[in-house]
Amino acid sequence: MAQENAILGQSINNGVWVGLVEGLIGSVVYSVLGIVVLMVGFKIFDWITPFSLNTEIEEKNNTAAGVIVAGIMIALGLIVAAAIL
Repeated sequence: MAQENAILGQSINNGVWVGLVEGLIGSVVYSVLGIVVLMVGFKIFDWITPFSLNTEIEEKNNTAAGVIVAGIMIALGLIVAAAIL
């Protein structure tokens, strides 16, 4: 009986570690995927606009352009989160 409990406990422990590793790998993959999608979305939006968002924010200190970029990032983040779920 004690040996069976030890074997059962060991298999449960191994299952916990496997689940933990799978969860960590999934988290890393989805995080990287989300960041890449946000970067691509920003580049597409920057390409569509008639002005450079980077120039407007960095050189001209245009607060409105920064607010636009923040809105884009929030919207894309919500879309990515909904797609992952």
